[in-house]
Amino acid sequence: MPSPVTKGRNGVIEGPNSPQFEDSSTGYRMVRVFSGPWAAVNAAKPERLATMTGSGTFQVDIVQINRAPGDQAEMTVTLVEAAVPYNAEIYEIEWLELPQKLESHPRYSIGGVKELTNAMLDALEEWRSLSGATTRASKFSSLAPNAQDFAQKVMRGTDSYVLYSPVGRITNRSRLKPATGRCGTKNVPPSDITVPGYVYLKTADRATRHEGWWERVQEWTGALSVDEDLYPAG
Repeated sequence: MPSPVTKGRNGVIEGPNSPQFEDSSTGYRMVRVFSGPWAAVNAAKPERLATMTGSGTFQVDIVQINRAPGDQAEMTVTLVEAAVPYNAEIYEIEWLELPQKLESHPRYSIGGVKELTNAMLDALEEWRSLSGATTRASKFSSLAPNAQDFAQKVMRGTDSYVLYSPVGRITNRSRLKPATGRCGTKNVPPSDITVPGYVYLKTADRATRHEGWWERVQEWTGALSVDEDLYPAG
């Protein structure tokens, strides 16, 4: 049996009970319902985040089109209140525990009280690679005093230390999809989330889509110094 065809109706019209309004946990929403021929309804489909005549400042969030008998269709458009990008901001400062190699501790760095030269570091690598107790003891006795100081800590299980670094974080929430940026570069965060005495790397910039809104989180991790050969300004 052929599908029924509805005659005398060529345009898209809005239903008599449209629009309707909803107040939900994700904000104030407007729902508009349209009907008409399948091809005409699809041609009239609005784009996401567009505004529609008669909808004020509301923006299109969800469009659903369903087929109806007679090659007809019904289109339900859910609109949300337009928001200025990043109109809700949360600022945070957090201190994170970052494990570091013992060799990088200020005690053993250049200018430290037990500074390790490149030659000392090479000798320590040779000492670490030895497996026999006698050969290790012999190699230990030949190490420079500063290298022996380091080796004694390693023998007692201390081959790393913990550094605490400040992390500045900004969380923005918006109806609009945000543009994220590059990470892994030396970057100056807003003054509200900086700690004096530290330089910062941009370490995170992520956008997450929730029901009806977007959340963007940016993070900057502080350090006492940054090798600009490896982490250029961004």
